[in-house]
Amino acid sequence: MSEIQDIKDRILPSEIIGRHVKLTPAGIYQKGLCPFHHEKTPSFYVNDQLGFYKCFGCGEGGDVFDFLQKYEGMTFREALETLAQQAGVTLTSHRQTKEDILRAKVLEILSLAADFYQKNLSLPVGQKARDYLHTRGTNQMLVKLFKLGASSDRWQDLVDFLQSKKYTREQILASGLARSNHTGRLYDTFRDRLMFPLRNHRGQVVGFSGRQLTPNPNEGKYINTPETMVYHKGKMLYGLYEFNKAIRQNKKMLIVEGEFDVLSSAQAGVDYVCAIKGSALTHDHADMIARYTDQVLLSLDADAAGIKATKKAIAALRPLGIDLRVVMIEGGKDPDEFAKSDPAAWRQHVQQAVSVYEFFITVITKQYDLHTVDGQKKILQELGSVFALIDNRLEYEYYLKKVAQILDQDIEVVRSDLKRWAALGDKAVAPAVAEKPAAPAKKRVLTKLQKLEAYLWFLFLQCLLTQTDLAVCSDYIIHTPWHNPFLQKLATAYQTYYRTHPQPSLKEWNQTLPEDFQQKIAILSLNKSFIKLLGKSDLTTEWQRQERAHRREVANQQISELTKKLARLETIDDPTLEQEKEKNELLQQIVNLKKGKQ
Repeated sequence: MSEIQDIKDRILPSEIIGRHVKLTPAGIYQKGLCPFHHEKTPSFYVNDQLGFYKCFGCGEGGDVFDFLQKYEGMTFREALETLAQQAGVTLTSHRQTKEDILRAKVLEILSLAADFYQKNLSLPVGQKARDYLHTRGTNQMLVKLFKLGASSDRWQDLVDFLQSKKYTREQILASGLARSNHTGRLYDTFRDRLMFPLRNHRGQVVGFSGRQLTPNPNEGKYINTPETMVYHKGKMLYGLYEFNKAIRQNKKMLIVEGEFDVLSSAQAGVDYVCAIKGSALTHDHADMIARYTDQVLLSLDADAAGIKATKKAIAALRPLGIDLRVVMIEGGKDPDEFAKSDPAAWRQHVQQAVSVYEFFITVITKQYDLHTVDGQKKILQELGSVFALIDNRLEYEYYLKKVAQILDQDIEVVRSDLKRWAALGDKAVAPAVAEKPAAPAKKRVLTKLQKLEAYLWFLFLQCLLTQTDLAVCSDYIIHTPWHNPFLQKLATAYQTYYRTHPQPSLKEWNQTLPEDFQQKIAILSLNKSFIKLLGKSDLTTEWQRQERAHRREVANQQISELTKKLARLETIDDPTLEQEKEKNELLQQIVNLKKGKQ
């Protein structure tokens, strides 16, 4: 037996998946809301006996290894090691690739570096960083929670430390913590900075952000780890690991721009907060956010860049069913300044977050003179692209009326202008509400016989799972000619297995099949509509009923084909004796088939 199969045999998928998805029993399955897309009715099913999950909403499916890779962002090697440890399996045959080894070393280096910088903060070399944190009013609890640290002003402080630990040049460079000069010599990426370790949702340090402690016009106030094999700016949410429980409990997430925005907000009592690395909220961010909450409060700058970023946030979040609201701050302050200067007011301000469209209308109408034609024209021009993002008719009409009232204009005039500016604007962000939705892709329509065959095989799999009426069901499966080529191959494979296994087991038989067959069987066994159709019916009774229905439909198909042949022969004016004989035989076959149906 392979190590992978050994792991699968020792672990229940529902146990692993159930740590991330609330699963409830549904007969011999478990079901829940899919973690890969937004839904209100459970379409996500887990079959422990076959070791497979399937969502009939978005189509995601696979085994427990696939789940950890898709949900946790693990590599296959990481999923393998994680599950092997939980299953108590020692890995001997699966060797790490060069990339696996390098990735593991990079994560080791980043973890060591976080400890190195954190220790520096308490040493003389960290005095400037400590003083800076004091001036920012950051408390020690948050300093420890986020493992804040300090880098010295020496060129090779961290490089020397890592080389003393026997890490290679390639490994250190791959971590993003060092660079190479024109002579090939390594030097530290971060020098004389307050250090913020960047941890992913699993708590692994994947990068750093460093805040300048001594003004230097040749360097940015903040610098970040470059993109590496483990750090991707578009996937990072600073504070998610530290505050994931608060986010789940409050059922919302406040998103800000910088690390100190996160720290000051948390210190003020709003700890369901994260920062995006960069100004744009990406689709990867949105996918991660959807696992924790369905409401986002956005607190970005109310300038042109902030408005653009907010539009992109709508495009990323709305398809996932996430309600987006905006925390509006007057006077040019950022969340860090606001939260520090008046914590109580910050908490109240966050609670009073407005609709994202309310935000756009308020900000844009304040930029221009409402009492001039030119000012109103510019307002509608900018709001055109905003209204193109509204995909709900009720919301569209509500905010349309609001804008018309603000401008003191006829609502139909405003509607016409907004549509015109939306058409002239950037259509790539989202379709205008007036446009017709794209026609859904046509689904393959199954015939009655095809549906019956699939459902009968679904029932047979239930019989195997529950060890019900196996002799009768197996005999029918083996000796029935199946119109679906895959089901016919499956029947042949089952016949071979059944000859030597008079007490068949679905799990055991499944393991003898090719991997693609295993996946198709798992998907069939988890078919949501079939599970609902079977409901709480008695399996034996349902099998008998569907077997009779299948026999009748097969007979109907045969009668139809024979009738067509007979009709062609009937058109012959002067049939031969052979043709007459064939007509009589066809007629007799039709009669026999009709009798058999009765």
